[in-house]
Amino acid sequence: MPANFLIGLREGLEASLVVGILVAYLVRTGNRAALRPLWAGVGIAIVASLGVGALLTFTSRSLTFSAQEAFGGTMSLVAVAFVTWMVFWMRRTARSIKGELEGRLDAALATGARALVVTAFLAVAREGLETALFLWSTAQAASGANGSTTGPVIGATLGILTATVLGWLLYKRAVKLNLAKFFTVTGALLVVVAAGVLAYGFHDLLEAGVLKGAFFEHKAFDVSHAIPPSSWYGTLLKGIFNFRPDPTVFEVIVYLLYLVPVLYLFFRGSAPVFRTMAPVAAALLLVGCASSSKGATIAINASDTTCEVSATRLDAGAHTFHVSNDGKDVTEVYVYAEGDKVVTEKENIGPGTSADFTADLAAGHYQVACKPGQKGDGIRTDIHVSGSGGPTAKAADTEVELEAKEYAFEGLSGLSYKTGQTVKFEMENKGSIQHEFEVFGPDGKAIGEIGPTDAGKDGEVVLTFASAGTYRYACGIDDHEARGMKGTFTVA
Repeated sequence: MPANFLIGLREGLEASLVVGILVAYLVRTGNRAALRPLWAGVGIAIVASLGVGALLTFTSRSLTFSAQEAFGGTMSLVAVAFVTWMVFWMRRTARSIKGELEGRLDAALATGARALVVTAFLAVAREGLETALFLWSTAQAASGANGSTTGPVIGATLGILTATVLGWLLYKRAVKLNLAKFFTVTGALLVVVAAGVLAYGFHDLLEAGVLKGAFFEHKAFDVSHAIPPSSWYGTLLKGIFNFRPDPTVFEVIVYLLYLVPVLYLFFRGSAPVFRTMAPVAAALLLVGCASSSKGATIAINASDTTCEVSATRLDAGAHTFHVSNDGKDVTEVYVYAEGDKVVTEKENIGPGTSADFTADLAAGHYQVACKPGQKGDGIRTDIHVSGSGGPTAKAADTEVELEAKEYAFEGLSGLSYKTGQTVKFEMENKGSIQHEFEVFGPDGKAIGEIGPTDAGKDGEVVLTFASAGTYRYACGIDDHEARGMKGTFTVA
């Protein structure tokens, strides 16, 4: 919210000053009749800016996950380019902008009402379109994969409203404001915000698979335990600086190689920022070697409303997940492959406690689902696994078709298998409520399951029985096991 308030305040005040200059000139020169087409142009510019924001949101939501990340990353880079240009443009032209606007207004007055509408539209639309694009990018970065855009939108709205009031007071000369100092301070703060958006934009491109390789994926550090993303200070750092507790080395490099030179040029008063930054950007994209992040511990911060995963792009292979339950209710965490096939799970994680589990993941798309109260589909976060490694699917030696209903399994009588045998269980839920099918080994540990399946739906799981003994199966939803949805079979 703070970053979006700043953007709304800065850009809104720029637009308010532009409108104030135009209105004051028309009033001073006795052209009050021209105020109506001027306000029409301002209104059209506002509607166009809102339209751009709506178009960006609609376009993003209609895309696949990978396409969303690629689109969001690209728009973030474009937004940073716009805001950087805007900051330096305002610094260079602030003293002459009044004369330029009044000159354009004189030409428009001589042409007619349409020209006045176009002049006002162009003067305000530049600020509005830049604001829409940058606010959209910062909102996406601040919300991330699981967050809400409500806070950023409220922050931006409050900033714009504050700017409107300030602009009106300045027009009425009810307040005095050192505009040079204001635009210098807010310009520097916007550069800091833009650095975070730029780093997050490259993060999105990594999520989309546009950037690949160990260099782009290697973690610089992970302070998720010290600064949980769901904590108030983690949220504050995220909102102001787009801070992530587990950035990659590449994201840190991008952040610093933008922030340091641009701030230097800004305070030095030099404009050719893009000429300086172009070779830096090219160098970043050409760099290519570092160690892999494979095998790192992945932090999952679960609460009653969120499921935050510290790393969402992983190398194929075995990974350890550390779950912290910050909610008020017991929770469980699932890792789903495509089609909601359960890879692994961890149940009964009490409030204020933590637990670890491992998952051996092959390349593909997965979802981590946190389930407060151990029910429902869960709060989900997408993760992507690339590279070679992970489990290799083994063809089933036999298949078992079973049915679940209230409160019994059918099709499981007389089961008996041999050590090393691989079995594919296919379950159809013929009941009226959710059911699941979970299998436990001789040691009592779960070896796999068909997760919660809605009425009329089906699911499957492939299991290899590595050791002999008595295996148990059950439906772990609510009291279904106690009401009869359980049984055993042997492996010789």
